[in-house]
Amino acid sequence: MSLYEKIKPHTDKLNELSTERVDKFYSFVKTVLSISGGMVAILVSLKSKQEDDNSVKLLFTITIGLLSAGIAFGSILLYTEVTSLRHLEKSLSKYISEHLEGSKEDYWLDSGNPGKWFSISKWGMIVCFLLSLGCLTAYSYF
Repeated sequence: MSLYEKIKPHTDKLNELSTERVDKFYSFVKTVLSISGGMVAILVSLKSKQEDDNSVKLLFTITIGLLSAGIAFGSILLYTEVTSLRHLEKSLSKYISEHLEGSKEDYWLDSGNPGKWFSISKWGMIVCFLLSLGCLTAYSYF
């Protein structure tokens, strides 16, 4: 039994788990972005024009700004998945091409690491949304 035959069931399971995790994560991100976009629309449309208190205006502006920044970070996060998949596609195409030309490598392994923008945008989105919830709570208090 070759090494490939020994590890194939495990690599298949790893691929299945990875695909399921990524699908659920991006489904979650898309849902959060949709809800946040709705929140911005609702807040802007229901804003009272007669607020005299500057702290209320500031909280409202910060809340809208943080929600908008969270949406921007979330959009970047989704785009990094597209670029990561494009990288994997190119890498696999290169492997197939080299293999057909007689390369001696019998395996292809590429993690498809999305890079620093994935991590930056993920944490930026989380921080902005959490801060916006705090500001929204404070805004509703006043």
